Amino acid sequence: EKTTTIVACDSFVIEQTHIRSTERIAVEFPFRSPRDSTTLRAGELVELTGTLEPLTEARNPYEYPADEHAFSRYAVTSRLMIKNKYDVVDKGASKSDILRAFDRFCANGRSVATRAIAASITDSLARGFVEAVVLGERSDLPASTRSDFTDAGVAHILAVSGFNVAIIALLIAQLLRLIGLRQRRVKLILTMLTVFGYSAIVGFEPSVVRALIMIEIYLLSRLLERKADPLNVIASAGLVTLLIRPFDLFDGGFQLSYAAVLGLAVIYPELRRLWKLQEMTAKRVGIRRPLAEAFAVSLAATIATLPVTIWHFHRISIVGSFVNLPIIPLASVITSLGFLLIPIQSLSQTLGQIYGDGVTALSNVLLGLTHLSANLPRASVAVERPSLIVLLVSIVLLLYVVRSGDLKHLAARGSFAISILAFTLFLVPFSSPIVRNESQLTLMAYDVGQGDCFMLESPEGHSYFIDLGGISLSNVTRAERAVIPTLEGEGIHAIDAAFLTHMHRDHYGGASILASRPGISTYYWSGERVTDPLAFALDRTIIREHSHVVRISAGDRIQLEPDLIVYALHPPGVLVDRLGPARGARLNNGSLVLKVVYKNASALFLGDIEAVDEAMLVRNYGALLHSDVVKVAHHGSAGSVLNEFVHAVSPRYAIISVGENNRYGHPAAYALNVWGHSGAKILRTDRQGAIMLRSDGEHFRIVDWRL
Repeated sequence: EKTTTIVACDSFVIEQTHIRSTERIAVEFPFRSPRDSTTLRAGELVELTGTLEPLTEARNPYEYPADEHAFSRYAVTSRLMIKNKYDVVDKGASKSDILRAFDRFCANGRSVATRAIAASITDSLARGFVEAVVLGERSDLPASTRSDFTDAGVAHILAVSGFNVAIIALLIAQLLRLIGLRQRRVKLILTMLTVFGYSAIVGFEPSVVRALIMIEIYLLSRLLERKADPLNVIASAGLVTLLIRPFDLFDGGFQLSYAAVLGLAVIYPELRRLWKLQEMTAKRVGIRRPLAEAFAVSLAATIATLPVTIWHFHRISIVGSFVNLPIIPLASVITSLGFLLIPIQSLSQTLGQIYGDGVTALSNVLLGLTHLSANLPRASVAVERPSLIVLLVSIVLLLYVVRSGDLKHLAARGSFAISILAFTLFLVPFSSPIVRNESQLTLMAYDVGQGDCFMLESPEGHSYFIDLGGISLSNVTRAERAVIPTLEGEGIHAIDAAFLTHMHRDHYGGASILASRPGISTYYWSGERVTDPLAFALDRTIIREHSHVVRISAGDRIQLEPDLIVYALHPPGVLVDRLGPARGARLNNGSLVLKVVYKNASALFLGDIEAVDEAMLVRNYGALLHSDVVKVAHHGSAGSVLNEFVHAVSPRYAIISVGENNRYGHPAAYALNVWGHSGAKILRTDRQGAIMLRSDGEHFRIVDWRL
């Protein structure tokens, strides 16, 4: 497994030219744990030899740009690829003793906390949740659990932010009171130092930095006996953060964090005024007032973060404001107990395990409630990404509505705001990479690494897939990163049909997630069977979702729409029957070959067929193989290209779906040479990311989805 770390450069040597530099780069190591090496301790000076590459943008529409996130958070400008451990040379310490001691303190503190939590909590899911809320470490939480938090509208629970920092401050204040410390100024100073130490241990994420600066300003104002205005504190924290790290402005975590606190500072008081909560008395309303107050807080934060959530995650949580009512208090208790678990485990392992069992029980209750809420009908709704103009207009209208004098004015202003927003949407439609209209077919070749995944979006608004990408060694489907964001961003709620060319994981692996989210109505396949647990799981999902399964072979014609037809050219049905389950898992010869015809334009999809199959296709179909677009067989393997076949197809575009720097050496130079000499323009997902083509029924043309 590869590991990436951030280093600050003082110089580069490129082709014997020495260049002074102050840049930060992301260094990618080919071994698992570079931090275990003495040459890679924080604060040490090292000499690195490798290949310098620029940072990449998002590889697929709506995909989260991980490189851009790294750039905004750490001011990283490029990536250095290290080949082996001998390319790392220790050159001695570069930081002062104080800075190196601080780095060691942070690393040791995080290590101690992680070991204490692991020793106390045996349940892996509960342990992953506690690590997330206490240390901000979410890698041990399954993707499905993180998705539950997003769908339920409580994803903020998993982020270390003001919620966690405030709990630390309250715990320290209470502990100092318990030990009998009376001096007010000493308690404030110790609290400020502890909060800073905790923020350093969990890492200075944008939300953590915001919370740290805000609480330090608040505590400092108390120390100086000054009144802290909430808006001034928020503005000061934002200004300080952007002065230190200006690119945080474009970070989703920064935007969500500040939107939430602005919602509490601006919208929450207006909701209290409109609902007249301050006029309620405890005797008359009982528990209604605290419930109303909690709901107002949750609703204010939800409303304020809605534009950011739509922009980055393309979802609106319907149940979020209600789910937060039990979730936030429960998460507060778990987080507090999680912090206390660390010193308790250090003092007594037995007591720590007993204590950990209690934390596990509470965590399982919260996780169960989140899962139940996320799976309620229409718990969240996928929406298309609006333009920036629409978002700005929405924010202005929102502030206009919440500033209503009373509930009657609220209704009137709300109606007026809806009318203005509808008019704005008419003038400025949603910004969509896949523009649907009445005369265009869109073909999207996703970048799913070493695998295949193609989407056809018809003029009628129907979605069809040919293969669904692969699955990683950690059982994460490529579709979750590459395809799901597009479907959610485009408001695609169902896949009408999926064609699986053959049962190799790099072609059908993504079906495991797309089968239920958003769902696939009909599967077309050759009938090939494999003895793979992933395939068995897909069978169970198909039965549970009541999807149709249709076996096709050479000669079949599937009319998806009046002007959209799919022809199966390969394999003959008897070939799949002869291969059987044992050999079918190892051979590519049984791959479906599909010719998609839209009016007078066509695209040919070859799966992973070999040259012998291409020869068979030439004999059986000849000039009928000619297509405007071809998906090159087997990711550009040298064994899957035949000159006669290439001449018969004679495409305008040849798409190679292949993983960057893959271990198979795809695409082969021979394949690139043969397809290139045919006159086809070669398009590669490893070089260009996702590739989008659009056809008017006569020809295909390339469209830049990034515009």
